[in-house]
Amino acid sequence: MKKLCLGLCFMMSFFLTGCSMSSHSPNSNTISSTSQTTNMDMSTSVIQNFDAIKLSGIFPSQKNGSTSEQVLKRFGEASTREFSYLDGISSTTLTWKQLPLASEYKLLVSFVDDHAISKSLINKQLHPKIPITLKQFNAITIDSTYTTENARKEFGEPNGINITVVNGFTKTLYSWTQTNHDATEASLTLTFKNNLAIAKSQSNLN
Repeated sequence: MKKLCLGLCFMMSFFLTGCSMSSHSPNSNTISSTSQTTNMDMSTSVIQNFDAIKLSGIFPSQKNGSTSEQVLKRFGEASTREFSYLDGISSTTLTWKQLPLASEYKLLVSFVDDHAISKSLINKQLHPKIPITLKQFNAITIDSTYTTENARKEFGEPNGINITVVNGFTKTLYSWTQTNHDATEASLTLTFKNNLAIAKSQSNLN
């Protein structure tokens, strides 16, 4: 479980910062960005392709998530892959710094025993449908009535999405960023459990 916590912390850090994964670790391989083949269906949205990655837990009875082969077949070869091992649990993280045919998107998928347990999608070029206000933030309820669908309808597609399976439930983080009229950077982050909002945070909303 310690490994799972460390892995989730790593995924949260990548998700919130939107930074590129370092490949300087001795357990990390950088993959050549030569011509790639992909079965990514661009007749559907990037979000639909992302949603098609099935997640599972780390325990034997839960291991029914997408395999690395299935994800690579959909998105093409990854930019980097990183291997780690702690407390008897091995994990692999694949990163696409630019998705084929959708270069503005960055994708990260982590696997335990070759089953996907966590995935992140980042696009810094996305903006909220309208500027998000502090009044809107205060109106968001975290009493299990506000859903991921409500959030997408209200604010548009998030800049960042992270989804992880934890103890049998699905934890989702949505993040939106924007530039205020005074040039300050603002953000909204919502946390969902099984698609129902359970936490919210904001920075510099007016």
